[in-house]
Amino acid sequence: MKSGDHLIACGAADHGTAYRSPTPRTGGASLPALLALLVSSAALPLLLLLAYHFVREAQVERNTGNERVKTLAAITATDAAAALGEAERLGRSLADRPLVRSLDPARCDPLIAEQLKLNRHFANIATVDAHGNSMCSPLQGSDAPVVGIGQPDWLANIKTGNRFTIGSPQRGVHSGRWIAVAAYPIRDAQGAVAGAVEIVILLGAFRPVVSASLPPGGVAGIIDSGGMVIAGSEQAEQMIGRKIEDNPLCRMILEGRADLAVMRGVDGIERVWAARPIPNTSWFATVGILAELASAGVWAMTWRNLFIGLFLEDGLRPVMGNRLQIVKVLHNLVNNGVEAMHAAGVAAGEPVISVRAAAAGDMAEVRVRDRGPGISETLASRLFEPFFTTKPGGLGLGLPISRAVVRAHGGELWREPPGEAPGSEFHFILPFAP
Repeated sequence: MKSGDHLIACGAADHGTAYRSPTPRTGGASLPALLALLVSSAALPLLLLLAYHFVREAQVERNTGNERVKTLAAITATDAAAALGEAERLGRSLADRPLVRSLDPARCDPLIAEQLKLNRHFANIATVDAHGNSMCSPLQGSDAPVVGIGQPDWLANIKTGNRFTIGSPQRGVHSGRWIAVAAYPIRDAQGAVAGAVEIVILLGAFRPVVSASLPPGGVAGIIDSGGMVIAGSEQAEQMIGRKIEDNPLCRMILEGRADLAVMRGVDGIERVWAARPIPNTSWFATVGILAELASAGVWAMTWRNLFIGLFLEDGLRPVMGNRLQIVKVLHNLVNNGVEAMHAAGVAAGEPVISVRAAAAGDMAEVRVRDRGPGISETLASRLFEPFFTTKPGGLGLGLPISRAVVRAHGGELWREPPGEAPGSEFHFILPFAP
């Protein structure tokens, strides 16, 4: 079983033995029995049609999911480049000011301290001369002695390239937190490098912009060309500064062998990964989405202003079945709840749809509950009838097909009678794998 597969193990359902015609009564079959026989005889063609539909849509959804992951990585790279571009513009504007160009610790430009107050994701803004002496810093005070910072990599790069540069991640001297220095050259009258404006970026605040939009299990991050983590959507303070160059995913990204792959990240979980280089840097933006969600499209629900809560019992054994078909069942149940709540104007909460999975004897039971307007008992009695629908333009096949799929796997799907809480709840069970 692949990591992250809480419920489903690889395998194929035996559709040919899932349905049995009822045994006729002695002396002739009753009308209900004949109808049951008719439905049973139609089940196999329906499943064959369903299988064709799944195969046809699987590639489309996979491609769509891949493009979504690529788009998130591109957004992450573009936003990071924009943030660094803002730092470059700030450095340029400060480097052109006479007080800054003087590199005189007794005549510090007050605008530096004002800019630091305005930018909370900066740990400091300072000026240094070409010898590595700190000239002005709001953290030191005007009467502080000149402090030497040596020749860090960013200052060496400034002196060599005479252009904006970004240093390697390091622990801040004053804050003790992970930082990266963005530096812009201060030039003398002849255009030579006389020093630099040093903008100290707090990497913990440099969070990928897509972090809030990721589905459950999704991660986004930034790594540099040395395989060091620069930023992350999860456990940033623990991950920043960590060297992951030996991870196969990291090697693939740094070597430029592919921009999309299904691989295991540093946490050992398999995801669909996309990577994009961040312009004008040696950094790369990465985004990973759980393989099942990326291909099934379920994770897109979190983009419709509704939150899906997943509650999975620890140590739940896998079930044997066709992964795509079971995910399709789950997708249909969740989508029904989403559409019902959107139609009723239900406001988003935390969560508005819950998906729970737990053991129920020798079966795995999955419960999907929404906070929509619910279903009347009159309509509920017809929910699993083919072609019965309450949706404008609906086909009325979602629930009948979902039930057929679950039954073909040796399980059952039903609507749970309503309780006091609003909404609808559907359950399905599947036998555990031997």
